[in-house]
Amino acid sequence: MKKAFLFAVIFLTAVSTIFAQAKKEFRIVSEAIPQEETYVMYIEDFDWGAGISKFVIQTKKEFAAEEIKAEDFEIDIYAKLRSARLFPVRHKNPPVSKAYLCDVYGNEIENGSGRYIALEINSSEDDKDTHAFNNTVIFDMDAVGNVHIENDELDIDIEKCAGYVNKNAAAFEIASSTYNPSKKSKDAIEMKYAYFLPDSAKLANEEKNGSKKIPLIVWFHGVSEGGTNPYMPLLGGQRAVNLAREKIQSHFENGAAILVPLSKTSFMELSKTDRAGNRLWSIMDKSNERTTSYYTNAVMNLIEKFAEQNPQIDTERIYLGGASAGGYMVINMILEFPEKFAAAFPSSEAYSDKNISDEDLGILKKIPLWITACEGDKIVNAEKFSIATYERLKNDGAKDLHFSLYDKVLVGDEEYNPHCVWIYVLRDEVFDGELNLFDWLAAQKVSQ
Repeated sequence: MKKAFLFAVIFLTAVSTIFAQAKKEFRIVSEAIPQEETYVMYIEDFDWGAGISKFVIQTKKEFAAEEIKAEDFEIDIYAKLRSARLFPVRHKNPPVSKAYLCDVYGNEIENGSGRYIALEINSSEDDKDTHAFNNTVIFDMDAVGNVHIENDELDIDIEKCAGYVNKNAAAFEIASSTYNPSKKSKDAIEMKYAYFLPDSAKLANEEKNGSKKIPLIVWFHGVSEGGTNPYMPLLGGQRAVNLAREKIQSHFENGAAILVPLSKTSFMELSKTDRAGNRLWSIMDKSNERTTSYYTNAVMNLIEKFAEQNPQIDTERIYLGGASAGGYMVINMILEFPEKFAAAFPSSEAYSDKNISDEDLGILKKIPLWITACEGDKIVNAEKFSIATYERLKNDGAKDLHFSLYDKVLVGDEEYNPHCVWIYVLRDEVFDGELNLFDWLAAQKVSQ
């Protein structure tokens, strides 16, 4: 069945709950042990987003394996905005598909008795019982969330969380950066970000060893992932965690560092304002001139600071990638700082071709580019964006230009909204003939 992504990607309840609790500065970890009368939430990432796959709880007393029955458990997952007058409490009650005794990490124990119980949930975008709350909390982070697990037969009643587990997201560290050249509080731009360093870089940094230089991939998220929660770009509809997994990392000799900045609104928010002083978004700009993201200098400041703090990053091998509004930011950063970046690979990019002058085209054509798009994209019209810009670049003699144009986004038997062509990129399935996108990327250098 075709996936309905629209501009706001549909997320499973795991990500909605993460959004709702973003103010608590929690961390997603690779493993966690529930304490008495608490739960650990296991989150699974998919091409379409993230979902809860399992809860592991610790009860007050021991139960025999035969006492544990899936149908006796009720799970209530709810999110409530403090502005409850406008947005009442939203509930989801996913059915427990399997329940069993387990060890502290959720591994099944078939016999005996114990206090740890695993509750499995089927994570499927087509399973309406486990759908997210599509999605009142995307831009309003003043929200709270909770999970309530009950079993009246066994007198189990648990609401406290002891941790969130997703090994792919746990590979990333979370930090923040502030850009404020004027030193006035009203001008400060604080950006949270996620980052990943391969083992080779961590070791080299510790040893002050300059022999293992690695590239840096900067990934810019789409509109739906903006806000204050840096895990959204990693686990949301664009699944940026894949950039740190072995399949993509193996294309780089010593791995690649990954930097994922988070915009509070969208990278398409401009420095330009309307008559009332409100910043415009690029889609609202009616001119045929270059548009500049409000986050441009803050992002550049972050990249430079990150490279300075991690001297094993090769500053001649900084690559830009992103999708949709993130693709807009890729083009924006190239136009503003063309000398800083070795190559770029935007997908479903939302930088309108009408805003790219012939002079700007001359800047773009000097940068190795691999553009990915889908013909049926109705969210960002490929004809007016990716295809139009590609045709102009090709006609203007761009030397290192690749274009992967698909007629649909299909993974196995599942067809996704055509806008989501970044799925192919983050699955490492994009080729131009026999040339792989990430093999191509790994070979690019500013000095070439």
